[in-house]
Amino acid sequence: FTVTAVTENSAYSGTAVYNFDISYKITPRFFLSAETVDQGSALVVYGENLLEDMPVSVSVAFSYSPSVIRRGTKMYSIIPFNYKREAGEAAVTVTYGEGETVQLNYTVAAIEFPSDYEEQEITVSDETAAATINNSAAYTEYNKLVAELAKISDEEVYWTGRFIQPCDGTVTSDYAYTRYLNGKAGSTHAGVDLACDEGTPVCASNSGRVIYSGELQMSGNTVIIEHGNGLQTKYLHMSARNVETGEMVVQGQQIGAVGMTGLATGPHLHFEVDVSGACISPWPLLDGTSPIYKIQDFQ
Repeated sequence: FTVTAVTENSAYSGTAVYNFDISYKITPRFFLSAETVDQGSALVVYGENLLEDMPVSVSVAFSYSPSVIRRGTKMYSIIPFNYKREAGEAAVTVTYGEGETVQLNYTVAAIEFPSDYEEQEITVSDETAAATINNSAAYTEYNKLVAELAKISDEEVYWTGRFIQPCDGTVTSDYAYTRYLNGKAGSTHAGVDLACDEGTPVCASNSGRVIYSGELQMSGNTVIIEHGNGLQTKYLHMSARNVETGEMVVQGQQIGAVGMTGLATGPHLHFEVDVSGACISPWPLLDGTSPIYKIQDFQ
């Protein structure tokens, strides 16, 4: 800052210039969307009062590397908790600036999922089994693709408002069901199966970018949409696909039709919600209770 003083009187007249610096430090503030998170839901880490070039990273005690989204002097990071995450007390560590750290404590609340009390027996034909559950190439194809797509995290948030159920239907297999396929223990169900008539329109749950549209042995006609920040929805076993990879879609737009392609015993849609590859329950997004919605107020 510069201050100029001008004096004019009978004894003295002249100008004096004073230069001085004023420095101030605003301490960054970090906080969580909630102090308790349910298994199958998500937690959001927020930060504000950041210098625009200040490095910030977020870490957790389990195998997951949270991405940090910067918005000027603000940041946030979405941390998913699937049905496998152990209940109890834990902490998020935020590292910023020149190595300063902040620890944010939270509690993972135990939720009674269908896997805790209900098992589902599914019988598929020999032909379907040979092409899917008894075919290592089918697993490899699907898992390799999903792992690559999980790395995608667009900076832009495409979604607006509450996510919608992609088709009307009866829930035949809920999130976290323990399933047995032809008598053999299968993986815990990562999404929700909605039984509908074949050909029922399937709509985008929210706006986003189609990062995959194709056919896979395991999941049949498949569409995967990136909604921004690694939040993705999957639509499996369809009879048809109405969109192509790279296309932008809006909420409610038809992206396909219900079918029974891939590992399926009848017409249905497998609907799944992932955050950077971790599957979470779709229900908090569909009923409006997900903490992810608070991101819209923090842009």
